[in-house]
Amino acid sequence: MSRVFIVILTAVSLYGVDYMKFEDKAIQNSPDIASAKLQSDAAEIRGEIALRYLNPEIEAEISGFSPDSGNREEGWRFGLSQPFRVLGLQDDLKSYADSLNLLAKAEYEKSLEWFRAALRRRYTDYVMAVQTKRLLKEEITLSKRLESIAKERFTSGGGTKAALLQASLELIGARNRLIEAEREITSRYYTLLSFAGLDRTPRLDAEFIYGVREPEKVDGGIKSPDLALAESRQRLLSAEAETKSRRLKSYTLFTEIENEPDQSIGRVGIALDIPLFNRSNQEYRLAEIRAKQAALFVKRVETSQRFRLKSLLRELDILEKKYAALKEQRSRERELLALFEEGYRMAQSSLLDLIRTKNALIETNRSILQTRYLVNLYKIEIEYLKGNKR
Repeated sequence: MSRVFIVILTAVSLYGVDYMKFEDKAIQNSPDIASAKLQSDAAEIRGEIALRYLNPEIEAEISGFSPDSGNREEGWRFGLSQPFRVLGLQDDLKSYADSLNLLAKAEYEKSLEWFRAALRRRYTDYVMAVQTKRLLKEEITLSKRLESIAKERFTSGGGTKAALLQASLELIGARNRLIEAEREITSRYYTLLSFAGLDRTPRLDAEFIYGVREPEKVDGGIKSPDLALAESRQRLLSAEAETKSRRLKSYTLFTEIENEPDQSIGRVGIALDIPLFNRSNQEYRLAEIRAKQAALFVKRVETSQRFRLKSLLRELDILEKKYAALKEQRSRERELLALFEEGYRMAQSSLLDLIRTKNALIETNRSILQTRYLVNLYKIEIEYLKGNKR
């Protein structure tokens, strides 16, 4: 089974696909994104329903007249009535329908950008696992070199068997960690594909999306999908409250023609509700309360995410400085390792010094990789908070 995984991951590394192409394909095929798009279409229909007028009503009637003396005669009546909204209500409903559409679009954007960020985080986890494997291969190369030097010393009589075994154990330990790294790569690779929802297994590149030293713009403020969604909900609730603020919402215009045996009658009139008990007052107050709560929620989201963005930008600056310091440290450790290798060959340094320096170099490489990993996670979140789509 492990050989199968190794073959798969080797193929991935040899024929990698650019991540952005993979991301575009995942978005196109995501059922969640497609569902969010349908929800947006449904909101547009709900807006049309809100603007829809009531149908006219038709009344028709036939009457029979039977006087005490004389022949029976017949008459008829025909009536037509049409409800109309009071002046200004149609504009309020149009604002409500527009707010419905904006909310649906904001929900779609939230789903899309959340999916994009979550996919990038999973891809970054996968890249971290692959890069860890690369570091372990470098460690194995160093350990082989160390074992070779120890073997030369032992063969020439200048070293001990214990030193050779110690060097061999360093190599064995690195190889064991490499096996675990391959398992971790496999796990994260299929976790990524499962989340992407694709029906095939693309062969991906394994490079971080963002570089450490890429300049990060600090202007623009918070424009996250979360904030846009909260603002859209506030607008919708405010528009809903406005539609409920009117005591009188509609009136009915009617016309009627009546034909009796001895006369014909035409009528035109208006019928309207008498808001005697303020029947919509409570609904308006509740809607107004919900709108105020939504406004407070917008403020809370904006404040929370603004401080989060500031924190991420400052931490990012610290990581960039740490990255530069670690690279300088790695350069010095490589020089020291070369000196200790030469010294050990000439019996001027100990194997312990060589192992310590080798392990310090490996640990520095791990810290550099961890820094790159954190930088990418931070930048994914920063792009989300700033509303950048790239």
